[in-house]
Amino acid sequence: MGEANVIPRRCTLARLMLSFRLSISILSLGLIMTSFSGCVLPIGPRFEDPPTTENLPPFIKSTTPPQGSIVTAVNRTQMFSVTFTDANADALHVRWLGEYPPFSVANTHTLQSDKDIAAPVNGQPVDNSQPINVSCTVTPLALTSQHAITVLISDQPFWNLAEDPDAPTDPEQLLTQNKAGSVMAQASWVLNLPCP
Repeated sequence: MGEANVIPRRCTLARLMLSFRLSISILSLGLIMTSFSGCVLPIGPRFEDPPTTENLPPFIKSTTPPQGSIVTAVNRTQMFSVTFTDANADALHVRWLGEYPPFSVANTHTLQSDKDIAAPVNGQPVDNSQPINVSCTVTPLALTSQHAITVLISDQPFWNLAEDPDAPTDPEQLLTQNKAGSVMAQASWVLNLPCP
């Protein structure tokens, strides 16, 4: 009969020692790796566009006479003026209307040609003053004794029927809105002036 395979005691002990060393090495490596988990490694710089500036409508700083007031013409004429600015320093457009509000197809009309004000060269907002002299003859008014006078200030061009083939067909939109349909600054007065 053959002899049984018996592993000498020395070999068993050596194997235990080697497996113990291997276990310790793996545990040590694991501990070292987990100690790096709190480190933050830079990925690289992050570039973002600067925030865009909100486009604000123009605003009125002052009017003469005070806006909303009822004014009686002297010597059948009345001067109106408005001072305004724009925070974005945009080019501005000024339109004076007679007999508005409310809108009337028969009576609402522009009192003079629109004024276009170029954007300031330095990009800084500036105050602009726009006066108008209103009378029954110079700026024809309706044949009534009271007239609504309004100024519109826009940072977008107004519609012009002669120049804009795609102008709205609605006469109120044509006179009282800008091409972008955006918010405008507005001041209104009531003028006591009988026109024959």
